[in-house]
Amino acid sequence: YEFSKLFDNLITNAIKYNIEKGKIKIIVTNEYLTIKNTSEGLEDKEIKKITDRYERRNKIEGGFGIGLNIVKKISEENNWKIKISSSKEKKYFKIKILFKND
Repeated sequence: YEFSKLFDNLITNAIKYNIEKGKIKIIVTNEYLTIKNTSEGLEDKEIKKITDRYERRNKIEGGFGIGLNIVKKISEENNWKIKISSSKEKKYFKIKILFKND
């Protein structure tokens, strides 16, 4: 149940914040889940806050700013690690959930 909630939030965000005619890439293995989409990209200071409750990328797309906070909470409860990267120049946003913390 938790994984489906996490996956749903990540896919919803990937669709919502994708650029027009953009792409979404999903990789799922036993060790990790990666979702990468074409987007306007984020600056480092935005990446640090993006999983905070009520933090929204922009007000135009709607939502309440809790989706990535839910992802963060589920990950913490399961001892999964979140890695987020983004680039304004290369136009992408990527989130990786590592299931094993070796």
